[in-house]
Amino acid sequence: MSISKRHKQVIIQSPFFLLFLIVLELIVILIYINIYPSIVPIAQRIDKGIISSVPILYVVDGDTVSVSINGVDTRVRLIGINAPEQYGVKVPECYTKESTNSLKELVANKVVQLEADPTQDDTDIYGRLLRYIRLPDGTNVNLIMIRNGSAREYTFKKPYQYQSEFKKAETEAKRNNVGLWSNCILH
Repeated sequence: MSISKRHKQVIIQSPFFLLFLIVLELIVILIYINIYPSIVPIAQRIDKGIISSVPILYVVDGDTVSVSINGVDTRVRLIGINAPEQYGVKVPECYTKESTNSLKELVANKVVQLEADPTQDDTDIYGRLLRYIRLPDGTNVNLIMIRNGSAREYTFKKPYQYQSEFKKAETEAKRNNVGLWSNCILH
């Protein structure tokens, strides 16, 4: 059974046929969007230890964020800093809220780069990725948190790549009496 030329024109010009094509195209696009992250291995998007175009989902506290990597909610602990604690302590430490808010101001709703450090482990004992966070312009968020007094320099077990720069930033923050250095009694 063949369809005449006239019938083909009628079918193609039919509003129902056009609607069908639009719906079909939308379905294909949605399938592509949902499947694409799982078929592109994360290794393809890593260049020299940097994972690019990672959306920040939310800020946990002053030194931990949650990001989306291949559609998976992944916790990231910032290397080289320690912010005042609010979880796992009886009373939240001094400057906890301010520190968390400072990190939110820097990264909330942004797409960032995560930089690994070859001198450090890939994850901590809680399974969080250990990374430096870089803004699209290359700014090191970890360093800014120390520089503005929202976090202290922190070395865990062994020196890390930017340790001397972070220690200098902490000395400067102390000297300038900024952030937690102006509001808290620190030991």
